[in-house]
Amino acid sequence: AGSITLRPIPVSSVLADVVPKSIALLTVSLLFATVIGILLGYLAGKRRNSNVSLVFILVSIIGVSIPSFFAALLLQLLMVRWAKTTGSLPPLPIGGFGWDKHIILPALVLAARPVAQIARVTFVTLGTLLGMDYVRTAQGKGLLPRQIWRGHIWRNALIPILTTIGISLRFSLSSLPVVEYFFGWPGMGFTLLKSISKQDDLLTVALVMVMGLIFIVVNLALDISYRFIDPQLRDSISNIAHEDKRRFVGRIRDGLGSVAGFLRYNEITDFFRQAFRRRSAEPEPSPFADVAAAHNELFDSAADVYRTQRRRAWWRATMGNLPFMVGGFLVLALLSILVFGPSLTPHNPYTTRGLTIIDGEFLVPPFEPGTTYPLGTDVLGRDIASLILSGAQQTLILAVLAVGARLLIGFVLGAIAGWKSGSWIDRLVMGVAEVLSAFPALVLAMIIVLAMGIRQGMGVFVVALCVVGWGETMLYVRGEVMAIRPRPYIESAVAVGVRTTRMMVAHVLPILLAALISLAALEMGAVLMLLGELGFVGIF
Repeated sequence: AGSITLRPIPVSSVLADVVPKSIALLTVSLLFATVIGILLGYLAGKRRNSNVSLVFILVSIIGVSIPSFFAALLLQLLMVRWAKTTGSLPPLPIGGFGWDKHIILPALVLAARPVAQIARVTFVTLGTLLGMDYVRTAQGKGLLPRQIWRGHIWRNALIPILTTIGISLRFSLSSLPVVEYFFGWPGMGFTLLKSISKQDDLLTVALVMVMGLIFIVVNLALDISYRFIDPQLRDSISNIAHEDKRRFVGRIRDGLGSVAGFLRYNEITDFFRQAFRRRSAEPEPSPFADVAAAHNELFDSAADVYRTQRRRAWWRATMGNLPFMVGGFLVLALLSILVFGPSLTPHNPYTTRGLTIIDGEFLVPPFEPGTTYPLGTDVLGRDIASLILSGAQQTLILAVLAVGARLLIGFVLGAIAGWKSGSWIDRLVMGVAEVLSAFPALVLAMIIVLAMGIRQGMGVFVVALCVVGWGETMLYVRGEVMAIRPRPYIESAVAVGVRTTRMMVAHVLPILLAALISLAALEMGAVLMLLGELGFVGIF
């Protein structure tokens, strides 16, 4: 029985009451996100070489990074300011339940991150498709622009856009408890927070399972729609390879042999072997020394010209790039907070101050902002500026550790799954990632933190944030490794007996490094937003 009221009622009755309200809210939010996201991505994609694309990228980053409760607060303040300025009721209610205008504000907040994701994918997909040969051929044949867009561009862009909509549903489900709690919407998320606070395990499990079921059903419907959109997928039976026929004992033996081989032959041992050989071996004279000496002046002049060109290119790409300079300044500011933190202020953030005599006057906290306390103090007399910097330092440290763990685990598992595509280990990794992705990130992180112990320190939050977020990196790395695996230089390395670990480090990782850095920036925003929502519900 559910215990969200004074009188226990059946869980089925609670679900019948709250599930339709949340489904309606999610449906409206995804409709908003789809329409606005595709429109923004389309406008930016058509002007991808102008400043419009830069503005679009900034807006998408803000949309991905802003916590849902902060977006809700901004919208509510906007409505309150409207009422004060005009002297009339705001155009949209700022809270409560109703099937009229009450649903618009919470739906807009839930749509904030999906809008950014759908717009980004639409922008990238359209930018890629507009440069395809068949699009240029259609333009050369004189087809009308609407025919090209309808028959060649949108048809090929629908699948990645629909996939992003399905992925965005998970983030909407993750923000659902916070948004419903903030606006007083009596749906699944609001009821879930109440059931967790009352330790109602039956109702909590039922609500989490319903959220996972919604995610699975929507993605199943999207997967079925792919076969109607892309003719190549209509006759495909399965994209999964046949099950590996090796016995379990053989797998264990091969696994142990691989571990032993890795411990014996890896990059670290190779480094020490090569270093020892370089020290023990006598250097041999180069057979090209005489030729190089004869053309020394020619080589030096060419090298000077090359270095000059590189310096000019570096200057244009850095000092002449305004977005890079602004982003670099922000990164340096965050690094200074990460390294120095509360030492930037003269006060200890944990020192409390009570009754104080200043100029013969008795004062009690909170103290007003002034020369001693730039931002004032809280009710305990602690310096607010020091508290902000100290909290920012701890939050950034936690976010950096969580993002690093996500990238490390995601890269390792994605590389293994992509290299062994179709094998049992690939299906195992994909199955675990799909199961985890079926549950809202916020709810799953809350459960992990509470299960491991909220007072166990920062490691608990690192584990929770890593568990709920390594799947995205794994899926990207897996797809890239599957694309790199059949390339000639990889096949040549396999043919000459280069170990898999060395190929991953020397050939695969350098190719994916730039993309992983971009993923790290996006994951940092996602982690900070999730930490903000955990703090809003009292977990962090």
